[in-house]
Amino acid sequence: MLSSDIALVRDFEGKIDNDTKVVGCEFIFDTPCPFAQQTGQIAAKYRNNNGKWVNDFRDTLNLVVTYGYGSSYDEPPPVEYTKCLIKVDFFISRPPTSVPTFMRVFHVLATNIM
Repeated sequence: MLSSDIALVRDFEGKIDNDTKVVGCEFIFDTPCPFAQQTGQIAAKYRNNNGKWVNDFRDTLNLVVTYGYGSSYDEPPPVEYTKCLIKVDFFISRPPTSVPTFMRVFHVLATNIM
């Protein structure tokens, strides 16, 4: 799981090192982070009902695809939100391959061995 997944059920507030950005608590082991009060119950509802998650995800994705989404606001977002919002620009430097890259490597290795 990614930290963003875990943050849905665990509260990282005050647990992130400012210099290294490492979370100082764990999901369930020796030093678990506290339960996330705002989103934990929602995550638990989806954990126990995959069909509900699929249906809600489908409905939300359809809304976003149909109507789009905006990133402009009448007023600036709260400071705690701007710390986690990073715009990522990327481009695809070459066209996709016909088979996954690891399969090509495996094929080359297998061909050279035989």
